[in-house]
Amino acid sequence: MSISRPCVLSAGLALALSMGSAQAAVVVSYEGNYVGSDTNLSRVDASLGARGAAGEAFGTAFSDTSALSPNSGYTGPTFFGGYEWVLKDTSQFPNSYNAGRTQIRNERDNVNGTLSGANRLDSITLQGDFDGGGGYNGTEMAFTALVLFEAGDLIDLSSIEFRREVAAAGQSGTFTQHLVAEQGGHYYISQDVSPGALVGNNTFNLNQAQLDGLTWAAYSPGTQLNFDQAAATFAALDLDLGVTSIGYYLEGDDLTYTAASSTGPTLNLSIFEAQGTVVPEPATAALLALGGMTVLLRRRTV
Repeated sequence: MSISRPCVLSAGLALALSMGSAQAAVVVSYEGNYVGSDTNLSRVDASLGARGAAGEAFGTAFSDTSALSPNSGYTGPTFFGGYEWVLKDTSQFPNSYNAGRTQIRNERDNVNGTLSGANRLDSITLQGDFDGGGGYNGTEMAFTALVLFEAGDLIDLSSIEFRREVAAAGQSGTFTQHLVAEQGGHYYISQDVSPGALVGNNTFNLNQAQLDGLTWAAYSPGTQLNFDQAAATFAALDLDLGVTSIGYYLEGDDLTYTAASSTGPTLNLSIFEAQGTVVPEPATAALLALGGMTVLLRRRTV
């Protein structure tokens, strides 16, 4: 039995669209050696002004249009975000604030001794630098960092892996870590994904079941980078509806110096990888559809 041309075209289009509408892929991959030497981020930290009755903030404001990743000498994926250190108690305020180590640090992470030389991973490093002078034991601080990667048209997020070091020498207090996703032009932050103590260098993996089980809350980093967890309402978020950016968030709200340390809390992020299904660009989908139709037309038989 022969198939008429209109039916072949319809079948070809349907098959091509079914094959070309989405494809599994690694959507975000920060894991490698991207700079030849320690390289400053494109937006380095500075004073952000007074915070409250007795506080002052330092860092760089959140932006999803001006990249945080270096402008030159860097070959890794573009990332956005912001970070801040807020000194809550200035009764023992440091003598000064110096520009911190806000860089891509070359070959910093040897992944627990498994990598050496040029195989070591570059880290995104956010570290405050305070000149304590005579010491500022007892100073209270909050630290917030958000690193956000573009994800294209990602649906059906299937896994996330990240590796980070949180350093807090001479300080007491706790941190929480979260995922941040952009969907439909709005940002959402996940529940705390910390399985235990955060200080140290650790790798975390979340599979699809774990991601599907997370709850999320509305988040406006451009208005307030530090997320108010106590006032938030968390609910399920259907990640299958599409995610255009995905990233990592770290927060420490109750940090207190217990020694005359010269550096603030530090984040080193050396791995961030997200896998899922990507919807191709319209032009790519059209080419796939045309190719599918051509194949089926050639295979017409009686």
